[in-house]
Amino acid sequence: MLVAQAFDDLAHAMRVLLEARLGANQLFRLDYAEAVGNIEAGLSRVLDAFHSLYDAMEKEGIRNRVDW
Repeated sequence: MLVAQAFDDLAHAMRVLLEARLGANQLFRLDYAEAVGNIEAGLSRVLDAFHSLYDAMEKEGIRNRVDW
Protein backbone atom coordinates (compact mmCIF):
# COMPACT_ATOMS: atom_id res chain seq x y z
CA MET A 1 0.00 0.00 0.00
CA LEU A 2 2.85 2.38 0.77
CA VAL A 3 4.28 1.94 -2.71
CA ALA A 4 0.95 2.57 -4.43
CA GLN A 5 0.42 5.82 -2.51
CA ALA A 6 4.01 6.92 -3.11
CA PHE A 7 3.66 6.18 -6.82
CA ASP A 8 0.43 8.21 -6.95
CA ASP A 9 2.23 11.09 -5.23
CA LEU A 10 5.04 10.90 -7.79
CA ALA A 11 2.59 10.90 -10.69
CA HIS A 12 0.79 13.93 -9.22
CA ALA A 13 4.06 15.78 -8.68
CA MET A 14 5.07 15.10 -12.28
CA ARG A 15 1.73 16.46 -13.50
CA VAL A 16 2.17 19.61 -11.40
CA LEU A 17 5.68 20.10 -12.85
CA LEU A 18 4.34 19.63 -16.37
CA GLU A 19 1.60 22.21 -15.76
CA ALA A 20 4.17 24.66 -14.36
CA ARG A 21 6.36 24.17 -17.41
CA LEU A 22 3.50 24.49 -19.89
CA GLY A 23 2.28 27.70 -18.26
CA ALA A 24 5.75 29.17 -17.88
CA ASN A 25 5.95 30.78 -21.32
CA GLN A 26 3.01 33.09 -20.66
CA LEU A 27 4.01 33.72 -17.05
CA PHE A 28 7.61 34.58 -18.02
CA ARG A 29 6.34 37.76 -19.67
CA LEU A 30 4.32 38.79 -16.63
CA ASP A 31 6.38 37.61 -13.68
CA TYR A 32 9.66 35.88 -14.42
CA ALA A 33 10.45 35.09 -10.77
CA GLU A 34 7.04 33.47 -10.25
CA ALA A 35 7.45 31.30 -13.35
CA VAL A 36 10.91 30.14 -12.28
CA GLY A 37 9.68 29.56 -8.72
CA ASN A 38 6.79 27.42 -9.97
CA ILE A 39 9.14 25.24 -11.99
CA GLU A 40 11.60 24.94 -9.11
CA ALA A 41 8.82 24.01 -6.70
CA GLY A 42 7.47 21.44 -9.13
CA LEU A 43 10.89 19.89 -9.62
CA SER A 44 11.43 19.79 -5.87
CA ARG A 45 8.10 17.98 -5.42
CA VAL A 46 9.08 15.41 -8.05
CA LEU A 47 12.42 14.74 -6.38
CA ASP A 48 10.81 14.46 -2.94
CA ALA A 49 8.12 12.13 -4.29
CA PHE A 50 10.73 9.96 -6.01
CA HIS A 51 12.67 9.72 -2.77
CA SER A 52 9.50 8.78 -0.89
CA LEU A 53 8.74 6.09 -3.46
CA TYR A 54 12.24 4.69 -3.09
CA ASP A 55 11.85 4.63 0.72
CA ALA A 56 8.44 2.94 0.47
CA MET A 57 9.87 0.31 -1.84
CA GLU A 58 12.69 -0.34 0.60
CA LYS A 59 10.24 -0.68 3.52
CA GLU A 60 8.19 -3.21 1.58
CA GLY A 61 11.31 -5.09 0.52
CA ILE A 62 10.93 -4.63 -3.23
CA ARG A 63 13.78 -2.22 -3.89
CA ASN A 64 16.12 -4.94 -5.16
CA ARG A 65 13.54 -6.20 -7.66
CA VAL A 66 13.48 -2.95 -9.65
CA ASP A 67 16.10 -2.36 -12.32
CA TRP A 68 16.41 1.42 -12.47
